[in-house]
Amino acid sequence: MQPKSPTLLISTSASRALVPYVPPPGAEQIRQRRSFWFRVDQAVNTAFVGAIIALMTAHTLFGSMPPSQLPATETVVPSASAKFVTAAVTTGNLSIRVAASGTVEPVRLVDVSTELSGTISKVLVDNNDTVKAGQVLAELDPATLANEYNRAQAHVAAAQARVKQAEAATVAAAKDLTRKTSLAARDLTPARELDNAAANSQQAKASVDALKAEVRAAEANLAIAKANLEKGRILSPIDGIVLRRNVEPGQTVAASLQSPVLFRLAQDLDRMQIRVDVDEADALKVRKGQIATFTVQALRDREMEARVDKLFVGPEVVQGVVTYKAILIFDNSKLGLRPGMTATADILVDDVRDGLLVPNAALRFQPPDDAVENSLLVAGSQLLGMPVGTANANSGIVAPEHRGPGVGGPDLRRVWIDDGGKATPIDVEAGATDGRMTAIVPGSLKPGQHVIIDLAKDGGER
Repeated sequence: MQPKSPTLLISTSASRALVPYVPPPGAEQIRQRRSFWFRVDQAVNTAFVGAIIALMTAHTLFGSMPPSQLPATETVVPSASAKFVTAAVTTGNLSIRVAASGTVEPVRLVDVSTELSGTISKVLVDNNDTVKAGQVLAELDPATLANEYNRAQAHVAAAQARVKQAEAATVAAAKDLTRKTSLAARDLTPARELDNAAANSQQAKASVDALKAEVRAAEANLAIAKANLEKGRILSPIDGIVLRRNVEPGQTVAASLQSPVLFRLAQDLDRMQIRVDVDEADALKVRKGQIATFTVQALRDREMEARVDKLFVGPEVVQGVVTYKAILIFDNSKLGLRPGMTATADILVDDVRDGLLVPNAALRFQPPDDAVENSLLVAGSQLLGMPVGTANANSGIVAPEHRGPGVGGPDLRRVWIDDGGKATPIDVEAGATDGRMTAIVPGSLKPGQHVIIDLAKDGGER
């Protein structure tokens, strides 16, 4: 029996008759093909999205893990009793580094300013120009400064003329005093006139001294005016290169409130420094002379070497975060790095060669009481305050990766080895650590031994 085709009854305003709708031939096949390809496209999209999620998960777990954190170096093996997971004690090198970031800058940076106000008449250098010490960088309009200098010269000349006038008056007063004295000796002049002549002579001498002081003051003003005239020519204080020019001809400089920075000069770009921020947790590890490596975005695939030159004692607090500035010196003669570049540095604070290494998990491991060969040993150690591992949160023992070298004496720790299904303790002295492996002072623990790092799960699996 053939299926009936769907019909559509159409009503028209003219006839009011119902006309059945008949679909065109092949419409059903077209609908089925479209449905088929829609399902195929949906399945392909689902598979594609699943593949992307799987790749991203694999990259997160393995691809972003740096080589120093890969667990392959710990040689993790299940113990013979299948009760513990152990790792081999190995010998190798351990490099402890402190990460810091900062900016590249010249060793000596000079901001050139002026203490005078005026209008810039000439600018003789530009950015990237090489300058010599004493070279003219810019000039202020000399008209006002020259007028001040000429006026100071005139004041000096006027003061000197007044001194000569006073000296002449002094000579006249001295002669009048001599004459009055001679007449008074013969009783030819009253005593009052003799007294007045003596006073006039003393007053003339004092006037000369005062006018000579005015000459010295005028000469000082002349020296200032001459210095200002010379300062109108802004000179370079060092041999270097112009990093920045902040002034243009015709610009007015107002130095009365704050001295404006006209030029920024760098003395030498062949020997530069990196000013990095060191976290307070690592500040005691960084010392002068330590070697560091750094990278910049411009040469991201290349590691360059620097040296710690200085660590500032004064802290810098930004939003409650305490850091200390450190200066790293490096040779830039062949690198061509520029001031202001962002650098990421790793400072080598400790380097262990052919040391005895154990995983940090072995130092953190704390066995349960039923797994210890002598459970009284654990209880007695805890009673005496001896460290039996850092897994016990109440033990009060700081993890080795958070203890600085030499802080509080030797860092005595305890590791555990599998002795036929029972955990046997071995006391060790921990040294430097990179957060994953710790160097152990050679003693009772030997290379090749296996230390417990975890309890095995059911079936001996981790």
